[in-house]
Amino acid sequence: MSEKKIFKSSHDFATYFYNLQYALFSASRIKLYQDFLTIFSKYRTIIYKLPNNEPPAGFHHNALFFQFNVISLVYSYFQSNTSKSALNSSCKELLFWTDKVENIDEFTEQNNKLKKLINEIQEDKNIYYTIKFKLPFSIPLVDDVYNLKVNEQIIEINLKANKEQKVDWTAGDSFYSTIVLKINGFSNCDNYWKGPSINNQDSGLSVIMLKITEIINEFVIRLKLFDSKCQVNFISTNELEQISTIQHYSDGSVYHNATALLPKGFFSDNSMPEVVDGIEDFKLQIIDNEPLLYEQIYSSALINSANNNMLNAFILLNAANESLINFFLQKMCYLANDIKFYNDMMLETPVPSMMVQIKRVFRDLCSVDKRSFQFINKYIIKIKQNNLRNDLIHGRHKNISIKQFNESLEAYLLLEKKLIEVSTIFENKNYEITPQ
Repeated sequence: MSEKKIFKSSHDFATYFYNLQYALFSASRIKLYQDFLTIFSKYRTIIYKLPNNEPPAGFHHNALFFQFNVISLVYSYFQSNTSKSALNSSCKELLFWTDKVENIDEFTEQNNKLKKLINEIQEDKNIYYTIKFKLPFSIPLVDDVYNLKVNEQIIEINLKANKEQKVDWTAGDSFYSTIVLKINGFSNCDNYWKGPSINNQDSGLSVIMLKITEIINEFVIRLKLFDSKCQVNFISTNELEQISTIQHYSDGSVYHNATALLPKGFFSDNSMPEVVDGIEDFKLQIIDNEPLLYEQIYSSALINSANNNMLNAFILLNAANESLINFFLQKMCYLANDIKFYNDMMLETPVPSMMVQIKRVFRDLCSVDKRSFQFINKYIIKIKQNNLRNDLIHGRHKNISIKQFNESLEAYLLLEKKLIEVSTIFENKNYEITPQ
């Protein structure tokens, strides 16, 4: 909403101000924190010109606006958009305007909750929210707590395996995992919430469901990288059933909670998978290191191949191959102290083909020996299987056999090994390159 500088009449101004109030009501009702803050700054500027006068919406609704302003700023704080001092000021303003309402008792409980949140943030205590839900399959890990590092944030994943007797015609037990995610920060616990801004509404998916799929799919990618033989699946929002979300204070007490019963079918596995070995090593790996992009894509390819989705597996493996090459091209240029070489090459019109890029960096810039360079090219050709890729791209073919995928997979692993070897030797120039 653009702010007017000059109003032609009092009626013009009144219309503008009433529209601000209606917009604040709407934004607070569906928890559009970001949009509310933008509108509220305009509203606040106006009412502070006459702080002792009752606003047109009344002191009661005005206090509600200032209450939601505090909530919005708490959310904004955890997005790194608001300071602690701004939180303190908003809390003082809330008390100032609450004192003007006729029945202050209606605000006391919520104001006290907000003051507690603000105090804990000021004291650097970790307020957090939890999301509890069931997976339609059993993750092959022992019941335990796993700390996953995602985008510099540590997510606690409490995992528990479950078994129950099927009640339909299918014989035997069914297996699934119950998950509780613990995430530091503040969120709206409404499981249908689409996000803090009207600009997010086009996705049609709730923030909570997107958070679940992001974290769990990242978790299974890491697990597949750790043990390529384990059986895991990606999860989609269509497979989520009941979700319980709770916002906690640092001591575990509850600020707010919500439960969503989603109209989805819930299907669980018929068999219990074998538990992955080396759990302590896995825990260290997922907290200490975030996988590189090519490793994540490679893991996704393995998950698809294990579920017999060979077409997707092959396409993803080729994407991992290009990401792998790109990573090592940049790495070699860094090692050669000439990253400008890489940047200039990628800014050319048109950008050279992958094979030309490799030739320029590995052979011309870094003087990789001829045999190693030949091995790199050979593995890339085997991964891509150009005739097969061309048939897929041009719609002449849609099926990939297990044998074809495995041939590409074998070449991919050899390529990764060779690239690591070449870059290590280049970094330590006293060693001679030993062709494979």
